[in-house]
Amino acid sequence: MTFDEDDTSNSTPEEGIMAKVQFRSGQYYHVYNRGVNRGVIFFNQENYAFFIRRMSHYFQPAIVQIIAYCLMSTHHHLLVRMITDDEFASKVMQPFGTSYVKAVNKQQDRVGPLFQGKYKAKLVDSDAYLSSCHPSTGNQIVNAVPSPTSLSTRISPPWAWTMSRAMARPSPMPWGKR
Repeated sequence: MTFDEDDTSNSTPEEGIMAKVQFRSGQYYHVYNRGVNRGVIFFNQENYAFFIRRMSHYFQPAIVQIIAYCLMSTHHHLLVRMITDDEFASKVMQPFGTSYVKAVNKQQDRVGPLFQGKYKAKLVDSDAYLSSCHPSTGNQIVNAVPSPTSLSTRISPPWAWTMSRAMARPSPMPWGKR
């Protein structure tokens, strides 16, 4: 069975992903979630690819920039930079999460929530937190090589599905302005 990428109708609150975080333009956030009862959220390779396709559809450059992500079988980490204030939850994460959950539930012939509650998001306000976000997200950004292109890599498990945008770090980073 394949994914129906546009099937977001008849969603329930359990299938959507929402959190009450105030996102501010120019700021970086670590966004993450895990499966119900720490269970699997990516059942096969197609699920990973679909998640990335959905990100490219919902994470519009006018709202948010994806800096890095790491997808693991039971959870995901995203490092993002906000372009606009506080539209991320309603215009990106809720429809993105609903779309992914509905498609996986249909493909896997399952019902109910896939994620363990609402996604979590934390403001990245220091180099130390950036480095600790996740080995495949934070450290790759700290050590990124300046380039206008993105750098996609396949790494051996457990971080087989990762991406970091090779970018020149702003100097200083937003949290360096005191």
